[in-house]
Amino acid sequence: MRPTSLRHCLERLFSTLEPVLTACLYPRCLLQQRFGNWIQVLILMCQQVGRLVKGVKACEECVSPERLKRVLLVEPDPGFWAVLARSVHTLARVEPVPDFQRGRARLRGAWVFQTPFDLLVTNMQLGSHNGLHLVYLMASTGLPTRSVVYTNLLDVAWAHEVQRAGGFYETQLRLPYLLPAYLLARLPDADRRHAPLAERRSRFRGGRRRSDVPLDTTPGLASV
Repeated sequence: MRPTSLRHCLERLFSTLEPVLTACLYPRCLLQQRFGNWIQVLILMCQQVGRLVKGVKACEECVSPERLKRVLLVEPDPGFWAVLARSVHTLARVEPVPDFQRGRARLRGAWVFQTPFDLLVTNMQLGSHNGLHLVYLMASTGLPTRSVVYTNLLDVAWAHEVQRAGGFYETQLRLPYLLPAYLLARLPDADRRHAPLAERRSRFRGGRRRSDVPLDTTPGLASV
């Protein structure tokens, strides 16, 4: 049984038994003399149902899908879908589509029903179209969705185009490591990074940073 339906059933049961519990608090001894110990069992049952309702509500608040952010991923490779979904599985619900046409349809649906995605993540190469078209479409809707566009290899010209369109630019190798940060951080109004530099703090200060990416590795690719 789903948590929501369980909660509703318990609430209905508690609302039915609560008047009995309230009525029994004062004349409990008189009712016990007449009806026996079953009234005590009923009181305890009411109390347990009330505690269970509170527990189910608390559980729903912790694991409710509504608390997860929504990411629209436009990517032709299903294998890379799994890599990105695994990297943010505790933070977001990734909704993948394989091509530009379906990505455009999902964005238009989000605009019509006013159910915006938190993040649009798209490959630059989408057949006869490219991810920039989706970024411009997203901007035209006025929805608060932010955009991330990535390429297989670093392309400075594309990076500047993405930044001018109001999106954030990444490479495919770095994206699985950095996608959680896009969901957790308060993003600036524009991507002001210099594309050829993976990290603006280029001066070595010792130790390792979370954003440091091992060479020739991508999380989850070995198992895909």
